[in-house]
Amino acid sequence: MKHRFSIGLLGLVIVAIFASASLDWLRSWGRAALRPAQPIAHAVIKTRGFFQTLRAINSLQAQLSAAQVAQVQALADVIRLSEELNQAQRITAELATVPVESRDQYLAARVSGRSPLGLFNELTLTAGSRDGVVPEQPVLKSGFVVGIIRSVDADSSVVQLLTSPQSLIPVILQQSRGQGLLRGGLDGLVVSDLPIDSQPQVGEAVLTSSLGNRLQADLPVGQVGSLLSHDSEILQRVSLVSPVRFDTLEEVLILIGGQS
Repeated sequence: MKHRFSIGLLGLVIVAIFASASLDWLRSWGRAALRPAQPIAHAVIKTRGFFQTLRAINSLQAQLSAAQVAQVQALADVIRLSEELNQAQRITAELATVPVESRDQYLAARVSGRSPLGLFNELTLTAGSRDGVVPEQPVLKSGFVVGIIRSVDADSSVVQLLTSPQSLIPVILQQSRGQGLLRGGLDGLVVSDLPIDSQPQVGEAVLTSSLGNRLQADLPVGQVGSLLSHDSEILQRVSLVSPVRFDTLEEVLILIGGQS
C-alpha cells in the first residue's frame, strides 16, 4: 500500500515538473511572438503622448493669445482715455483765455483736417451749422484770431487761416489807432494801407476792426513786428507777429456770438 502511494506521489511530481516546463515554454513562445509588435505598441503610446502634448501646446497658445489681445485692448483703452483727457484739458485751457461772462459765445472745435502741404492754408474743424457755425465767424487760439470761417457743412466747417494769400481782414493798431488791412502770403503777415499820418510803433497790439461790419471789433490778432514802408510810399505797411503757431493747431474756439 505504501509502495503504491509513493509511486503515485512521484508521478504527480513528474507531471508538475513537465507542466511547469511546458508553461515556461509557452511563456517564452508568447514573448517571442509578441516581440515584433512591441515597437509598434511603444510607437502608438508615444504618438498618443505627442498629440496630447500638441493639444496642450495649442490650448496654451490660445490662452496666451487671448491674454495678449486683452492686454493690447486694455493698452489701447488707456491711450484713448489719456488722449481724451488731454483734449479736455487743452479745451479748458482755451476757454480760460476768454472772459467768463462771454464764454457761452464761444464754441470749442478740434482740427480734423489740413489742406495739402499747407498750400491753401485751410483747416477743417469738427463743428458745423448744427452747432451754430456760419461763414465769416472768427476762429481763435490762445485768445488770438487765427482765421475766419470760410464754408460750413452740417457737422464740419473750413477755416481760412490769416496766413492764406486769400485772407484779408480789417485791423486797427491799438496805440496809434491806424486802421489797415491784414494780408497773408509768402511775405508773412503784413498790415497795409495804414494812413500816412499814423505813427505805428513796434510792439504795439493789433486788433480786429469793425470796419465793413465783417468782424467783431477788438479781438487780438498780434503785435507790430517791424515797419516796412518807405518814405516814398503814401500808405504805410508794417509786419505783424502772432504768438500762435499756425502749423500746430489742434483745438480752437469759434466765436459764434453776435457782434457787439
